[in-house]
Amino acid sequence: MEYFCWVTTGEGPSVPEWMQRRVISEAISTIQGRVPVYVGVFGNSLDTVVASANHAFEMGVDAVVLTAPNYYPLTVQELRNWFNRTINRIYGPVLLYNIPATTHCSIPLEIVEEFAAYPSVIGLKDSENDLTRLKTLLERFGGSDQFAILVGVGALMYEGMTRGASGIVPSVGNIIPRVCVEFYEACIAGRFNRARELFGVLNAAAATYQKGRPLGQSLAALKAILASNEWCQRWTLPPILPLDNAESEKVVAEFRTVVLGTQVGT
Repeated sequence: MEYFCWVTTGEGPSVPEWMQRRVISEAISTIQGRVPVYVGVFGNSLDTVVASANHAFEMGVDAVVLTAPNYYPLTVQELRNWFNRTINRIYGPVLLYNIPATTHCSIPLEIVEEFAAYPSVIGLKDSENDLTRLKTLLERFGGSDQFAILVGVGALMYEGMTRGASGIVPSVGNIIPRVCVEFYEACIAGRFNRARELFGVLNAAAATYQKGRPLGQSLAALKAILASNEWCQRWTLPPILPLDNAESEKVVAEFRTVVLGTQVGT
């Protein structure tokens, strides 16, 4: 199990530097080595991304989570050059992060294969909703203790875990973490009937804040649910707007109906 800080659900790209550093410091001092701390690094300036990553390592994080740049459309060679130059200047372990919904490009499988051979590259979090791609990744890397494949798409968690993925990193884990842990443990233990049942619960819960919303507003809805449990406030950082009171109440009611209907706890 790892603690992911300042990645997509945490609005990492929108967070000012002072806030990033404060929360990283709080996370490290609170967790005290019980689980690894992974921090997202984003941007279009190579020097800025490298500096952010290396400062995070100086603060004590265990790995950084690195995306492709997101402003210019890039060729395969430009993506290769980006990852090569960033990874070779970053001090510690790197988890590649493929998330076309925000970067507007998919990290090609040939690049994943190339960088999997780098000693400092520990794996890939793949948040592309493409089952064929996931199957190909797992045929190559499933079950590997050298290069982890983490499934970032909720709808593909069951397929991924039953085909050798190392783990899952779904946004729904923020609101029903115990169910996510039980799902993971059921998959590892080969209790696939139970895993499929829990997979249905996770998807139903995720639909309460994701269905019909673009990514940013789904995060605002998720925060409304978290706020109802007093786990955080429901405000968001620009450019994402928080839900209004009426919409927040609707989302929370839908979520609680799902939780009660499936008789699971958070």
